Amino acid sequence: MQDKRKSPAKIGKKPAMLEVEDGRALVERAVRELPNNIAGQISFFFSYYRIPASKGRKRSVSSATTKKYVYAIFALINTLSDVGIKINNLTQLTHRHLKIVFEQWEAKDTSASTLTTYFSCIKRMYEWIDNPLPQKSASELVSSKKVTRRTRIATKSKAWSENGVDIQAVIDKVTGLNAYAGLYLELCMAFGLRVLEAASLKPADSDRGDYLLVILGSKGGRGRTVPYTTEYQRQVISKAHAMASSSGVLRPRGWKVTRAVNSFYHYLRVAGVNMKKMGVTTHGLRHEYAALLYEQVSGDKPPVVGDKVPEKDTDQKARAVVTEALGHSRLDITSAYLGSVPAMSRERKKHLAMLNGQLTSPQSHLVRAAKVLQSHLSKDNADLDLRVYITGVEANGQLMQGMPLLTCAGWFLPNGLRSSVPITPEQMRTLEEAVARDTSRRCVMQSEGVILQDEERFELMLPL
Repeated sequence: MQDKRKSPAKIGKKPAMLEVEDGRALVERAVRELPNNIAGQISFFFSYYRIPASKGRKRSVSSATTKKYVYAIFALINTLSDVGIKINNLTQLTHRHLKIVFEQWEAKDTSASTLTTYFSCIKRMYEWIDNPLPQKSASELVSSKKVTRRTRIATKSKAWSENGVDIQAVIDKVTGLNAYAGLYLELCMAFGLRVLEAASLKPADSDRGDYLLVILGSKGGRGRTVPYTTEYQRQVISKAHAMASSSGVLRPRGWKVTRAVNSFYHYLRVAGVNMKKMGVTTHGLRHEYAALLYEQVSGDKPPVVGDKVPEKDTDQKARAVVTEALGHSRLDITSAYLGSVPAMSRERKKHLAMLNGQLTSPQSHLVRAAKVLQSHLSKDNADLDLRVYITGVEANGQLMQGMPLLTCAGWFLPNGLRSSVPITPEQMRTLEEAVARDTSRRCVMQSEGVILQDEERFELMLPL
């Protein structure tokens, strides 16, 4: 049976714009010209109306943002239809309808990001139909504010290198499939460009000697400058100059930028560059660039990957540089790329608490193995205590994806001093296997005696 649910009209080439500044007037016209045809009214409205940006300079939103409005309104109409409420005209929408829809979306565990995006779009539609909402945020339409609470603070790096990806190998592979696609990857890596910006770049116009001017393809038309700080950047821009066409663009003759971008993503799929296969996306190269630039300015890795707490002034200065280079207007946006000290502190405490809970539970394999080893001590050493530590960066709570858990163990006297009795390789293997079973991770166990005194360590308080 054919699905008769209303679907968004394609937002492609628009007809000539009507001389209408007021969205309310255009809604009324849509209802007059297409009565009892709400799908047609929605398509008519968004085809003719330039949605003004709600923030920043005076401009209309991008086509990508327009699509979000279209999908949000159709999601609203279709959800009402699912519960038996038929809406024929836009002007029939009420506040009660929105409450019903959000209850349905909450029940279906719709993500916080989707709920907040839908609300912001629908709220403006209600203004256009002259029925403004009393609610200021999506959290006022759901049972718990946690449902709509989304974080922009990264707690795990999305940079390719931090996820075990050999960046140069991927670039070489994609370049072998298509030279332009490979160059776009390099531009994203070297300058933190978005794919659309890379495909829109005109090297002759953008290369200003000491910096790259990025305007074409930028988000919201917000231009920016990206300073040259590495030799790699100059190598990439030189390659871009060499590959530019006679018209100055980085794509085959006659190709529009949309075709170039679609071709790029096609070759990435062929090369297996996606979240499922590699655990990364193209946007991860912007994260890579942001992390490298932050480290160049501050001297430390960003909080999301570093094990040092940067000075506040240094951190803020580095964030300001990264913010400008990425083309954002707010300093706090960089937390989505770099993380934040308080957030990482919370995450690291949580990670250590999780490890401690797994390994020190009375039912854990480690506790049981430690008790057996303790019971096998000779009468002369019966008063020795077995101590087990987490070492390396995870002793500070930093989770290292794909890396083994580093640990050490040793025998200690009741007064806390290290015993002269060494822990044997067999004993370490027993403990290592127990930790691996408790955490479902590879574990490397060393003798506590070989660990430097100033190396970070976290003692597991085993209930022996």
